[in-house]
Amino acid sequence: MPNALLVYPKNPVTFWSFDEALRLVGKKSAFPPLGLLTIAGMMPDDYSLRVVDVNVHSLTDEDLDWADIVITSSMIIHWHSLEEIIAQCNVADVPVLNGGPLPTQYCEDIEGDAVFYLGEAENGFMDVVERLVSEPYQGGREYIDRRGDFQNLSTTPLPSWDLINFDDYTVMVIQITRGCPESCTFCNIPALYGKITRLKNSSRVIQELDALYDRGWRGSVMAVDDNFVGNRDEIRETLEEEVVPWQRERGYPFQLFTQASIRVSDDPALLEAMYLAGFDKIFAGIESPVEESLKFMGAQKNLQGDTPLLDKVKILQEYGMEVQAGFIMGLDTDPDDIADRMIAFIREAGIPVAMVGVLGVLRDTPDFKRYKRLGRLREDVKYTGDSGVFSRELSYVPLIDPDELLARHRKVLETLNSPEIFFERCRTHYAHRARRPIPSMPIGWTELRAGLRSFWHQGVVGTYRWTFWKFMAHMLVHHPRDFGDSIRMSIHGRHLILTTRDALQVDEVQTFLDEALDHLKRFSEGYKEVSVGDYASKLMHALHGRVDHFQDDYRTLQHNAEVMLKAAQEYCELIREEFRHQVAEPLERFQQEIEAILESYPTQSDLQPAR
Repeated sequence: MPNALLVYPKNPVTFWSFDEALRLVGKKSAFPPLGLLTIAGMMPDDYSLRVVDVNVHSLTDEDLDWADIVITSSMIIHWHSLEEIIAQCNVADVPVLNGGPLPTQYCEDIEGDAVFYLGEAENGFMDVVERLVSEPYQGGREYIDRRGDFQNLSTTPLPSWDLINFDDYTVMVIQITRGCPESCTFCNIPALYGKITRLKNSSRVIQELDALYDRGWRGSVMAVDDNFVGNRDEIRETLEEEVVPWQRERGYPFQLFTQASIRVSDDPALLEAMYLAGFDKIFAGIESPVEESLKFMGAQKNLQGDTPLLDKVKILQEYGMEVQAGFIMGLDTDPDDIADRMIAFIREAGIPVAMVGVLGVLRDTPDFKRYKRLGRLREDVKYTGDSGVFSRELSYVPLIDPDELLARHRKVLETLNSPEIFFERCRTHYAHRARRPIPSMPIGWTELRAGLRSFWHQGVVGTYRWTFWKFMAHMLVHHPRDFGDSIRMSIHGRHLILTTRDALQVDEVQTFLDEALDHLKRFSEGYKEVSVGDYASKLMHALHGRVDHFQDDYRTLQHNAEVMLKAAQEYCELIREEFRHQVAEPLERFQQEIEAILESYPTQSDLQPAR
């Protein structure tokens, strides 16, 4: 019996990972690896299967000793972790088959000896597995391209939930549809899964819910569809005829949420069906509050109808749903005040969880073609899903100065994810709600422990404890029945607040490295009057008493270089461990540049007189 090890890569620490929230609730990851568990359901019974979710357990030598083959599924955010997994497999001489969106679009750029499967698993992969298991391991790279065919989802098996421990996760997941008919220029979903929304039949949806319910899951379930309402009529019928009765008969064991176009607000019948089915959250791709920017990215349909965009958000809230949303900055049509307009919109709308990022250009998208045609595509940059304060390397050349774009992004995050503004948006959300969601959050030991930890970390030792207690008091007075839900929301807020703080700290260190290097370069070129006071960053100002001037210019340069290098190392050590990799390479480059400046200085000083 062959042993197949299914490995899911590690999620990087970002706003999407909710690491700080997971610490409080005592879980290891937000979502289980649905793709791998579905692949497990496709494999023959004569295979012995194990799942290693690297977010839950590390991949060990013992795991690889057991495995005859490793199978991975990854998204673009997993690039670094996937390469580490492939390297481990190469050392252990275990064949590794990699599928998912990342290999499908970037297989040639991923390092390591491996087989890369391009396309959906439903197009057939077991012939590849059988060959890799039966043949002696030889290493090398191979590409299996089975893109282009999009199968009916009726052939997709149920996930093999028995391969994971539900207690490791905060949310369970199902998939009801695949594909998206929209034409957003930044999105690669149509290329990956097609522009036609494929929908599982209603009985199959109930089977998915039964599978979770029968294994004892109670709580949040996310429909991880690309656009839940890509086929509105069929979705509404499935909800009305199957999901609503199922939930009612069992006392609403699941709180449902999904990702959908903001235009769902234009369909009262569908919204009512979602409300009755137990949906309490929706993630909407609002993208921008600016009409010209929405048109630029092909999302102008967000504006269709007579209802203003802000009111569309409020309509969803009136149906008891918490609106979470994604926004994009860095478009050619963004006005100079885009940061202020985005902040104002998100605050007025009462969107607690607002994911604001700088545009990232993905392959197989209209944006990729657009920026390549214009000569503004940065093909030397490995885009891994985050730009802005998490990665200052942009995947394209913006029309404005990149530093100005990053400064605007920093302003938005620093403002929105400050404790005061976050909790303000929470209060606005509850004020906009016309009715409460039908399902209630189950209260067990896990929830009680999370609440106590939240009170301690935010209300006792937290730096924003008075803001936290003010919000809690407001909820007790004005929305007492939602007090438990407000604790959940505050836990999400803690993640956003602390992750923003840590990301901005990384950004400050990277800014310091740039400024310090510029300072030393200018001095070495003869600009002797350059001083720390000429710079605005607080980290540079902190060195004011440590830099010095001597009669010997080389001694001055050497002394100040040593001071700045030591300061850079100290600043990097203060960064949270999970973020330190973001400054490791810039710090190494900084040190190399300093060495180069010192080595070349005596020659330069002979050639360039002081100014």
